[in-house]
Amino acid sequence: MTPEDRQQQFEQSLQEALTAHNKMLAAHARRLEEQERWQKESERESAQIRQETDHLRQDTEQIRREREQIRRETDRIRQDSEQIRRETDRQRQEHERKMQWLDARIKHGIRLAVREARAERAKRRELDEKMTQLAASHLLTEEALRDLKVTVDSFIQSMRRGGNGQLQA
Repeated sequence: MTPEDRQQQFEQSLQEALTAHNKMLAAHARRLEEQERWQKESERESAQIRQETDHLRQDTEQIRREREQIRRETDRIRQDSEQIRRETDRQRQEHERKMQWLDARIKHGIRLAVREARAERAKRRELDEKMTQLAASHLLTEEALRDLKVTVDSFIQSMRRGGNGQLQA
């Protein structure tokens, strides 16, 4: 339940209590009028009316004290509500500040990841180019070795032949 809901619930309860007290005061006032009529009828009823009047005065004083207490409680709740609102605002600002910091860290991390990915792609392209060059060089070397083998084989064959082109044993 939020502080505003509690405040609203308390104010509603306060209003209901005040309404009940006002109704009770009105009822007490009606009783006083009846008691004054009864006073004319008998002395015994007069004593009872005085007792009822005393009770009404006590009730009125009690209501006055309760109203004062309700007023103090209402003031305290308003102060508490204001303090809660200030604390909530402070926490909201702190949360927003932390979220901004976190957003900045995430953006920084993304920038670093993108930079790293680009560098990795460039290294991969360079490595692919070197591998292609190495493969081409290897093919050329193999071809040159085959040519050299043929040349060496021909040279060896020519060395085996005699002076007239015949083979020597």
